[in-house]
Amino acid sequence: MADSTTTSRRTFLRRTATIAGAAALGCVLGWPESASAAENEEAGPAWVTGRSERMLLPETPWQSLLTVTRGQKPGPTVFILGGVHGDEPGARIAAEEIARWMPAAGTLIVLPRANELAIQADVRTLPELGDLNRLYPGNATGLPMARMAAAIIDVAREFKAATVYDMHESWGFFTERPRNGN
Repeated sequence: MADSTTTSRRTFLRRTATIAGAAALGCVLGWPESASAAENEEAGPAWVTGRSERMLLPETPWQSLLTVTRGQKPGPTVFILGGVHGDEPGARIAAEEIARWMPAAGTLIVLPRANELAIQADVRTLPELGDLNRLYPGNATGLPMARMAAAIIDVAREFKAATVYDMHESWGFFTERPRNGN
């Protein structure tokens, strides 16, 4: 049992994700004005601030909610993936936290539960799904996670993502879990 001075694995991962995410999201601190005009042209005719959601692979057993949040002004796009492996809850929890952030500039895209069925089963993946982490760039007619990989690539291209963070969890941190799968 950990004493009060020990940081739990999930607390550590949440703090690390927050620090790493803030550093990665240069857009949170603002985007240089010299780049804003060029970014705005790439972003389209009008920059619309706010949050929207859409389903990837809608109306399938593998559907997953994607959140897109645009800051007050144009800037880089950062895409965060969590839940690629169902037995790595820290990545999913951190991505769910990041999905609530509002950048000052730029676009933040978050897919916290990329492999929903594996998350529900608390396993790395299921054989009939395929391992999302190994199926890029994907195949729109392949295994379910090959389809998800293709959908993720499509979103990254659509929003011209400058950075993609595919968050995972190291089994070395699983000291309090009764099993070790890797």
